[in-house]
Amino acid sequence: MSALNLATIVLRLAQHPRGWRVDDLCADLEIKPRTYRKYRQVLQEQFRPFFREGVSLVQEVSEPGGRYLRLVEPDTTPAR
Repeated sequence: MSALNLATIVLRLAQHPRGWRVDDLCADLEIKPRTYRKYRQVLQEQFRPFFREGVSLVQEVSEPGGRYLRLVEPDTTPAR
């Protein structure tokens, strides 16, 4: 079941720029927050298609409406 859930998350993140609200993700996949954190960690650390310049695009972002899992392009601006 975890492979199917991970595939579902990957597809959803690729199709929806705003991402997936964490509460909705857990409810839709019928998983506990601990399982969500495990999935997020796998995607952030091991899912190479979502890496740019060695940095994971998968990020959890807090907004006034809740927390979202989404793809975020890394800041490639050179440091001064």
